[in-house]
Amino acid sequence: MYWNKSILREWNYREICWWCGSAELSREHKYKKTDINLLYGSNFFQNDKLGLLRYRKSNELIKIHGPDSDYFKFQKSLCQNCNNARSAKMDSAYTKVIEFYLNNEQTIKGSKFIDFKMIFHDSWLEDKRNFYKYCLKHIGCRLVAANLSPSKNIVAFLNDDEPLKDVKIVFQLKQYFVGDPGDEVFHLYTGPLNRFEERHLIIGKKITAAASWYTLKQFSINYLYRLGILHSDKDIFSSSLINLDFVDFKAIEGQQFQIDSKEPQTSYGKLVEYMEYFPFNGVLQDLLHYQYLKGYKS
Repeated sequence: MYWNKSILREWNYREICWWCGSAELSREHKYKKTDINLLYGSNFFQNDKLGLLRYRKSNELIKIHGPDSDYFKFQKSLCQNCNNARSAKMDSAYTKVIEFYLNNEQTIKGSKFIDFKMIFHDSWLEDKRNFYKYCLKHIGCRLVAANLSPSKNIVAFLNDDEPLKDVKIVFQLKQYFVGDPGDEVFHLYTGPLNRFEERHLIIGKKITAAASWYTLKQFSINYLYRLGILHSDKDIFSSSLINLDFVDFKAIEGQQFQIDSKEPQTSYGKLVEYMEYFPFNGVLQDLLHYQYLKGYKS
């Protein structure tokens, strides 16, 4: 019988931590608490900006009353130790990178890269790894929420046992505005987790890849999960830089978008989705995004 090693496994262990196997589960944030505070301010939930961050459930608009709301968290899939003590350095490295981005946004937009030496100095290599590990922790929780198993390589990379091979990460800058030119977009956005199948002899279609992204303001972390997508991570960690792919919106300059006054949240949501996917739009947008990540060379 033919068996393809690239098939992604399902996750069927709802009562254990996907990282270490412990049963003392907690909930990891989809949107990091510090991200919310850095982007909107610590008083976000006490002022009139509350309307900027709401979730739709059926026809109801649900207000979020604080950064610890369950709407900001994954289902329980990590234990308390992995979610806190084991990943503390990863969380810290990620937060420092985001702080640096927000404090140096114009310079970064000009250079199209982030230099980890400027953030971490002599410890740049260790902390660049920790930054990637934080991304992998988020991706692992995202996979489990979609009933996909994080690979052994993801866990081994988090444990410093193997180079990263199963996840490719591409960073983007998305300089779009909604309204008048110069109006910045302040939002957190998580793209859908799109799954891709391949047909195999006898066993039929099976999932062999998954892709998505996370955007903070205009900085996007895109990822493609496919077994063996990287031969090694040598190129990633040989330099203190991460290159940022600049998304050019000139092709739609002057185009007008209508917000339906009867359903403004829905209209705005569709507009943001269009911009977040751009330039991959239409019925093939998921596939085009996947092909972009698969073929991207920094």
